Formats: sequence, structure tokens, C-alpha cells
Amino acid sequence: MSRGALALFGLVALAGVTGASVWAASRRPPVLPSPSLRDEEQRRGGVHPLHRDRLEGTALRLASTVEGARYSWGGGRTDRGWPAGWAGVHGGVGWDCGGLTLAGAALLLRYRWDAPDRSAASIAGICRKVELGSQMPGDVAVYRNRHITLVLTWPDDSGHSRVLSASGGGSKTNGDDPRARVRIQDRGDYRSDFVSYMRLPATQVSTEQAVACMAVHRILAGDPVPQDSRMSLEAIGAELADRYSGIDAVSRWLESSGVLRSARVSGLGVKGHESGTHHPLYMRGMT
Repeated sequence: MSRGALALFGLVALAGVTGASVWAASRRPPVLPSPSLRDEEQRRGGVHPLHRDRLEGTALRLASTVEGARYSWGGGRTDRGWPAGWAGVHGGVGWDCGGLTLAGAALLLRYRWDAPDRSAASIAGICRKVELGSQMPGDVAVYRNRHITLVLTWPDDSGHSRVLSASGGGSKTNGDDPRARVRIQDRGDYRSDFVSYMRLPATQVSTEQAVACMAVHRILAGDPVPQDSRMSLEAIGAELADRYSGIDAVSRWLESSGVLRSARVSGLGVKGHESGTHHPLYMRGMT
């Protein structure tokens, strides 16, 4: 082989390796806990909340905190509002199916907090189909009539899973219909227009999102919240107060841990006093 041919071959190989590296970098899995969190779990003999053995329990605990919230067309945000929801198109606080599914996926580190809101059809458009019986908690179930739900459990003997659904309302529902609420459904095919289970693409989430979600999962499971090496316990508390103090267990943890007593937290759901005491927690926009 001539030197020119060898050089050309080398350039082609280098381009292939570079392209593969770029593709691999773009397909990185979600940020899970830092090494310090994993090390602490190993020392304590614990199992990570998103480990396969605990994933279903984590998803069901999260679902139980939001069950019963109102349906509001266009309602819900991925970055805050859990469990009561966020104002929809007409101002009513609550969730629609797409908002709830993406917010739940974000809590399971399957979607970014700052990613765009999407309709049910748009969510389905970025997913890939998984075979019946191959779905896992954090996947989605898709329906023909512009509906989508979040998968909560591993498949049962029938191949189906329990799902979290915001349904019962329509484009005119403004959080004002007591029959239109968030519910845990026993089977993904609880509706006759069920199409398939699908999986969201892998995404790279921020350190703040990963650490805050890990803290929520541990609090709901009754586990200790270890301090992450990249975020102080006060910073973790501020993230939880901003996004999840509407969850009773998180609110109680923030009250008892004292992580926010040392300074006023401006613009969050907690207002501390210089004396070291603070008001009860509340979610912004909620009474």
C-alpha cells in the first residue's frame, strides 16, 4: 500500500473514531449519585433508590404523593409544582397527562428539569417502542387519543404494568372537576386505545437535579440523606424547598434537619429568621 493510501486510510479511521466518540458522548447515561454517595451507601450496606431492586418502590412512593391532584389542561412543570401541579392554560392548578408524565420522569432522572414541555404526541415522538413485558418504571405508555401515562412497576404476569395517569378532563378542564384527577391505574391498558409502552431517550441531567431527586427518594423511603461532595447540605435543602416542600415528608425533613435555619433563603418556599427559627414550609402559589 502506498504512503498516500496509508495516510488516507489513517484519516478515515481517525474520523470514524472521532465520530464514534462524539456519538458516545452525546449518549451518556443520566447523572446518578456522585462517588461519595455511592461510597456511603456501600459503607451503610444500602442500595441506591434507582437500583433495579428498589426502582419500583421509588416510583410508587413518588406516585402516592401526587395521587388525587387535580387535572388541569396544560398544567404541570418538570422543574417545580410536585405534587399539587402548576397553572394550566386557563390558570387552574393541576396536571395534564403530558406534564405529569414528564415531571415524573424528571423525578426518576429520565428527563431534564429544563427540557421543553411537550404534548402527549410529542413525547411519543421522541421515544422508542419497547416490547410488551420489557417495560420498566420510568417508561411511558402511549394511547391513540392523545394520552400518555408514566410506568410505575415492572411487568406482571400479563406483561402489563401499573401506570400514573392524569385524566378525566379535557381542553376546558381548569382544575375544577373533582372527577378529573391524578390516579394510579392497575394496568397500562386500562384504556381501550392503548398502543404500546415506550422509552424516553437517555439524557444528561444536572448535578442539582440528580442530588435533589436522590434526596427526595431517600426521604420518602425513610433513609438518611448523605451530604454530596459537590453540594452542601444547605444547597440540597434549598433545592428541596424550592421544588418539593409540597411533599409532606420533605417538608418535615426540612423542618427537622435545620439545614435552612442559618440564613434567609430568598425567593424560595422557606423564609428563615436570623434568630434561628423559621416559618412552616409552603409551596409558592399554594395556600
